[in-house]
Amino acid sequence: MRQLFNLLFSTRLMGILLLVFAFSMATGTFLEQVYTTDTAKALIYESSWFETIMILLLLCFIVNIGRYCLWRREKWPLLIFHLAFVLIFIGGAISRYIGFEGMMYLLEGATSKYILSSNTFIKLKISDKNRIRVYEIPYLLANLHSKFQGRFQFGNEIFNLKIINYVPHAQEIIVDSFNGSPFLQIVTLCSKGAKGYVEDSLFSGKTKKIGGQSISFGSHSIPTTMKIVQKKGKLYLLSSVNGKYTIMKTGISGLIRKNVPSELKLKTIYKMGSLQWMVPDPIRHGIIKYVSSPKDQEENFPDAITAEVSNRNQSKIITFFAKKGLSNMGGQLQIENKKITIGYGSIFIETPFSLHLDRFELQRYPGSSSPSSFASELTINDGNDKKKYRILMNNVLSYKGYRFFQSSYDSDIKGTYLSVNHDYWGTMISYIGNMLLGLGMFINFFWKGTHFSKLRRKLAEINRKKFLILIFLPLPFIGISAKHKPFSYNLIEFINSSPKIPNSHLDKFSRLLVQDPSGRIKPIHTMALELLRKIYKKDYIGPWEAVRWMISIYQYPRSWIHLPFIKVGIGNKLLNITKANKNAYTSLMNLCKFNQSTGKIDFFLKKDYEKAFLKSPSQRNQYDKAIIDLTEKIGLISGLLQGEYLRIFPNEVNHTWIRTNPMKVYPPALNMLKNYFIALSKAQQSNYWKSADKILHKIINYQYRFGHDIIPCKHKIEAEIFYNKLNIFYNLIFFYAFLGLLFLIVAFTDLFTSSFSIRIVGRLIMRITVLVFFIHAFGLAFRCYISGHSPWSNGYESAVFISWCIVLVSCLFYRTVNFFLPSISTLSSTALLGIAHMMNPEITNLVPVLKSYWLIIHVAVITSSYGFFSVGGFLGLTVLIICILRPLLKNPTIENLIKELTIINEMSLTIGLFLLTVGTFLGGVWANNSWGRYWSWDPKETWALISIIVYAFVLHMRLIPNLRGIFAFNFASILSFSSIIMTYFGVNYYLSGLHSYAKGNPIAIPIWIYYILFFLFFIAIIARDQIKKFPTNSISI
Repeated sequence: MRQLFNLLFSTRLMGILLLVFAFSMATGTFLEQVYTTDTAKALIYESSWFETIMILLLLCFIVNIGRYCLWRREKWPLLIFHLAFVLIFIGGAISRYIGFEGMMYLLEGATSKYILSSNTFIKLKISDKNRIRVYEIPYLLANLHSKFQGRFQFGNEIFNLKIINYVPHAQEIIVDSFNGSPFLQIVTLCSKGAKGYVEDSLFSGKTKKIGGQSISFGSHSIPTTMKIVQKKGKLYLLSSVNGKYTIMKTGISGLIRKNVPSELKLKTIYKMGSLQWMVPDPIRHGIIKYVSSPKDQEENFPDAITAEVSNRNQSKIITFFAKKGLSNMGGQLQIENKKITIGYGSIFIETPFSLHLDRFELQRYPGSSSPSSFASELTINDGNDKKKYRILMNNVLSYKGYRFFQSSYDSDIKGTYLSVNHDYWGTMISYIGNMLLGLGMFINFFWKGTHFSKLRRKLAEINRKKFLILIFLPLPFIGISAKHKPFSYNLIEFINSSPKIPNSHLDKFSRLLVQDPSGRIKPIHTMALELLRKIYKKDYIGPWEAVRWMISIYQYPRSWIHLPFIKVGIGNKLLNITKANKNAYTSLMNLCKFNQSTGKIDFFLKKDYEKAFLKSPSQRNQYDKAIIDLTEKIGLISGLLQGEYLRIFPNEVNHTWIRTNPMKVYPPALNMLKNYFIALSKAQQSNYWKSADKILHKIINYQYRFGHDIIPCKHKIEAEIFYNKLNIFYNLIFFYAFLGLLFLIVAFTDLFTSSFSIRIVGRLIMRITVLVFFIHAFGLAFRCYISGHSPWSNGYESAVFISWCIVLVSCLFYRTVNFFLPSISTLSSTALLGIAHMMNPEITNLVPVLKSYWLIIHVAVITSSYGFFSVGGFLGLTVLIICILRPLLKNPTIENLIKELTIINEMSLTIGLFLLTVGTFLGGVWANNSWGRYWSWDPKETWALISIIVYAFVLHMRLIPNLRGIFAFNFASILSFSSIIMTYFGVNYYLSGLHSYAKGNPIAIPIWIYYILFFLFFIAIIARDQIKKFPTNSISI
């Protein structure tokens, strides 16, 4: 018994359980992508075996409290930490089995007290002349989880229900079969003004509503508008309304008289009221089958469920339709004298009070259809008590244990959807557990006697004299566009021959304001720069700034149609087809051809684009991606030439600014723009710029006069132009790369010479690095000021912020380590900034859910943890390489060096785990305020939890036999970083969920990823072999 106890609660089994737990959740996220979220919940997240793993982990936590005497004062932080997990588990169990969620829909002026449950139920209603009984059994039907069986007692009888087949989001198809049931194909012509037709299949003995009127085929007891019957091999039509018909082949017409049978003619159009229909073919025989609809159409189709209902004497099979979020019963049948109704889906839950929607309010970003915020003005009716309340995103209504959250709204903006949560105790206990978790981890850093304090002490005890072997690691430097001028002859000639515009006038033009398609007001300097970066892939086009290029586009549009300034993607095939020059630039004229039939100019690669677009993003090859990218550039140029990006005139209607279309611009404004370009041309000839400056000043005054409500302050405009010109984050790539290389040289020289002067040089470089680090921070703060929100709201901003956090790690640990850590940090930051500049750096408006102070806290804490984990991964690789080279160096201090880097690595991972755990908890609080639940198994939050579990395992490997030691820990720190890569990049590109506002298109896994994995495992094998030959004492941690 004792052996069984030791086995069940051993650290070895706990480690295995942690890995199985993480692997199971990872599998669930991909199941969700391949099938549905319900499949992942049914098979994993809400399954009994998954909950068993959590129970065993919980018991391990409790047992380890006693095993490691965590009640001792020096271990109180660990005691708090383990008790926190116990509370989190208890809170989660209460939420799972006692709490509930749902949705309440309200129209303006309507009142409701019913919540439509989020959970699904198998529903059965049995009745006879004397009794009615309703059964509701919680069950989640999903792919691979549809084998429901239940026994229901009705009086003295037992009824059995068995689900035979389940097809989610089912489309009906007819398969011709000689042994099938007879049916007719009904073709309904679309109404006047619409094109096309709709096909339906009508089986014998059935009725169907088509075009708002009911049609039956064969004997049917239910009254219908039209009946089709078969007699002696012929079809007859009996209509309850008058109508007429037209034979398509001959054009002969006739009348259909009410309640008078007439022979049904094939390929003849029948018109009854507004309905036009025909039967094209004779009776066919077929079998109905159901198949799942494509993913992009799933919302339009219900689930098809086939069930068998039986008692002791009789059995019947029925197929019915149901769907999560619907409460109706799906099918009816009769067994003996019992009427049975069966269904699946949500149920209504009654609240002890009602809500009345007084008014729904939607605000959009000025000049855009994108929602800025939406809110519901409500009245709570509780007996004689009436209370007014306003619900909006991130502002919750809490009343009598119910929490109401603004979720969505009707397309006609007349109704609101409120998500509802009733889980006070589950949420409260989980919150307490998460707060204790954060408290325990925070105290752990400073409490005397904890493992972290021991690591700090050991680090202080290691010899301060550093002899590091520095290896130049092949980092993926990203190709960043240089500022040289790779032009064809024609473009150079055009630029050189173009009339000059003085910088003073360009500066004034740069301050002209423009409204982008999302409604954001910004300087035209920003708009021009964004367009040039997307089309030309550089910040300058020769000596011209983006603003000068934009002016030239509007002055000489015909010339720019012939000039090669459109960057073409990689691939000789596309370069040849587009007639691109040696620098991969082509002209708009090379991409278009005149269509004689339509009289329009078409993109001659249109068919290739359509083929590429229809492919799944993960299946597109380089040619497909280049075609799509090229088409997007043509769209930008088309919009540019049509004035879509010159919306400079304010309009009081919805604060939508107007472009240069004469039909949409006020005459005075249009005259100003025309006069400006006339004055501009004259000034270029005479070099007299006062007139052009005056008109430009007039336009700017016009903007401030009529658009002052939404125009940013002048300081912000100036700041944004200054920010564009500085291009801080682009230039930081070169600064960090240069400093990283200097650190490598200094560290390598110090390794062999131990020169005091070299260390002085290294300290000087470190001071410069700190200065650059503060410039980096200034850039983040500057972007925050310009955008009006925290600078980590999209992929570009978060990459820039993480690169700052990576350098922060070297600043924190510099006093206890040599120059190798700063070299890793600066070069890693270089690579990440390079990746960031492959993304779109545009400043955009926030979606409503992100307009919260939680964005500042949650995202900052989460993303900062990635910096510590990335440094830990690089340190682990460095230690393995040093272990390989140790026999060649013959340096007696190498062992201390390896131990020192390993300690730094463990401290970095510990801090990263603390930040990731706290950030995930804060994200749960934010989700609870926004969506009404703190945990929903969304792929992003699930992978954050997976990363927490993985790094918790890595940091507890020291307690597991056969997994202790320097090699195991450092190699694990490298492998575990893959979970962070998946959390940060993979989820956005390969999975979907509530974080869709950060989502990108799926991409094929680059081939170099496999080379890197091979390299890592090759290094690990050699390092392991060297450690066996030259043992390194494991650190007692």
